[in-house]
Amino acid sequence: MMGQPHRVKSFATTFVVAFFFVACGGPEPEPMAVSDDLPELLPQGIASSFSLKYYELPSDTLDTPSYSKKAQHLATLESPLSLDYDHLPFPFKKFPDGVLLTVYDTQGQTTRITADQAEVFARTSLVNLIGSVRIDMPDGKRLETDQLYWDRKENWIFTDGSFVFTNPEDQTVMYGTGLDLKRDFTYFNAQKTSGFLSITQD
Repeated sequence: MMGQPHRVKSFATTFVVAFFFVACGGPEPEPMAVSDDLPELLPQGIASSFSLKYYELPSDTLDTPSYSKKAQHLATLESPLSLDYDHLPFPFKKFPDGVLLTVYDTQGQTTRITADQAEVFARTSLVNLIGSVRIDMPDGKRLETDQLYWDRKENWIFTDGSFVFTNPEDQTVMYGTGLDLKRDFTYFNAQKTSGFLSITQD
């Protein structure tokens, strides 16, 4: 009977020593394989065929059961791919494969904004549109540039790059560099213009 505790103690010691050598002397674990189609900066979430409808509720109707009937549909954002980086210190969402933003006014008219890429920064309410940016207004006005920033809080649009602005009302095309304007085009300020071209109709 005295030998049994000794055998148990010896087994336990052998097991601990063996485990130590296996854990320390074994091969290093293989790193987790990462798919080639993932971006270099790994997002928290990836969504395909992304579509988001944004509504705004009147502040005095939040306590009423029928408040959803009074919600105003302000915009729809669509993209083939959405990357969510909300886990980073400066959170943002990226749309690397193109974006279509449709903005609705109170009369139901739509402004269409397209770009090759887009970044949406939650904390600053800033949208960075990159590559072949185009804004088509309901009245036919069109703005084209390579990069454009949109401040969603102030409804302010600006760029330091070159742009082309087509205005069918006065039948002109304006070329320039550096621009800031209100989203509804009620204010339009170009830092430098390089000329106007009249649109001729057949």
